[in-house]
Amino acid sequence: MKYDILASDRDRLDFDVKNCQYAKVMQELDATDLGYLLICQGDYAAAYQSGMELTRTQTRMQGADFCDFRYHRRHEKN
Repeated sequence: MKYDILASDRDRLDFDVKNCQYAKVMQELDATDLGYLLICQGDYAAAYQSGMELTRTQTRMQGADFCDFRYHRRHEKN
């Protein structure tokens, strides 16, 4: 994967993925819709399990020029 880190600190990590091998393989298989569900959607669960929350508005799998990953630490509500 090729990516650019835009911001990084204790509570936040923002980066854009410019080249994704998962998307490339799924494009070759003409299965990007399935790839989005099986691969891209799993990023949200992985983030949650590590105490983070992911916001993303676009993915290479869906045809965008880059995936915009925006992670921030979840703060537990009292």
